[in-house]
Amino acid sequence: MGFCLEDVSFSHGEKPVIRRLSADLRPGRFYTVVGPNGSGKTTFLDLISGHLKPDAGSIQYKGVSIDRYSRKDLSREMALVPQNYHINFPFSVSEVVMMGRYPHIPRFAPPAAVDLRIVEAVMEMTGILEMADRYISELSGGERQRTVFARALAQRTPVLMLDEATANLDIRHIIRLLNLTAESVRTENKTVIAVMQDINLAAMFSDELVFMKDGGIVAHGPVDAVLTPDIIQEVFSVSARVYFEPYTDARQVAYKR
Repeated sequence: MGFCLEDVSFSHGEKPVIRRLSADLRPGRFYTVVGPNGSGKTTFLDLISGHLKPDAGSIQYKGVSIDRYSRKDLSREMALVPQNYHINFPFSVSEVVMMGRYPHIPRFAPPAAVDLRIVEAVMEMTGILEMADRYISELSGGERQRTVFARALAQRTPVLMLDEATANLDIRHIIRLLNLTAESVRTENKTVIAVMQDINLAAMFSDELVFMKDGGIVAHGPVDAVLTPDIIQEVFSVSARVYFEPYTDARQVAYKR
């Protein structure tokens, strides 16, 4: 069982952000949430990850209300890669990635051999192994983002959430990290829930798209079913042509100027 949301609403102060939203997210799928700025995408992630509590409605994960999980339980189930990660203390890259193992390490115990192996393997996969001893405070924005991505992968959780996690990266690293993520869905039955601005990238890597507008879901389903000109017009108020691109092996969108 995955996530089940029923009539979820949430407001920041007096401003409604999520309005009676319902959705089912099954395990082992790559979901991407797309929509205009201010449509509630990040708040949606914050609610299903337990960082925020809904004002109304219910959110269940594996058949249990999300508020029944402890913070440590959630950290063993879900990892988040935020768009911006602020840390001023001069931790090394390897120390930051090792933070992803903390939910699995007993209190006051040092990392075990398995933790060290996982961290090294993840740093190699994400292309940051050569930066292991550098301080994160000295890294570029893209290098720092790759480090935070590696930390989430080292957490080895059934659910991975990406909140515009590749926004600061060049296209080579974006494709590398999204390929790693999509592969984990296929081989590990991981559930990925990502927020992206680039619909074409989302279509390349996702199993399903969730279109949001004004705090609700306009359309949700397999990419081929919901990525249509009518839905793009409804959600973004722009004219577009949707076509299958053999080079990317995915539906793609061309926008009218």
